[in-house]
Amino acid sequence: MGLVKMTASSFSRPFSLEEIMKRLLLVSVILSVQSVAFAHCAGPVPCEMKYVDVAFLKTKRTGADVEKAKAMREEGEKLFKEGKEDEALKLLQEAKKFLLEGS
Repeated sequence: MGLVKMTASSFSRPFSLEEIMKRLLLVSVILSVQSVAFAHCAGPVPCEMKYVDVAFLKTKRTGADVEKAKAMREEGEKLFKEGKEDEALKLLQEAKKFLLEGS
């Protein structure tokens, strides 16, 4: 197989300090965006709690309905802290659905 022999004349001029800084900035921005994109929740239940919290902001339900949803959210968090993740997730999903049906 033919190998390409690289010599000093094969390379273009060296990068200036400004070009290097621009490239480093670009790489750091890309890495930051990726870390934000993948910095999600610790698990499905904490994510669902966040989704329920957002649903409170979007719902058009009021009064007793909001109180019912708050109680469901609190109970879901309590179940999660007790280690009953499946039950917590189911209850939180119900709360989210209940709130968003009223949107």
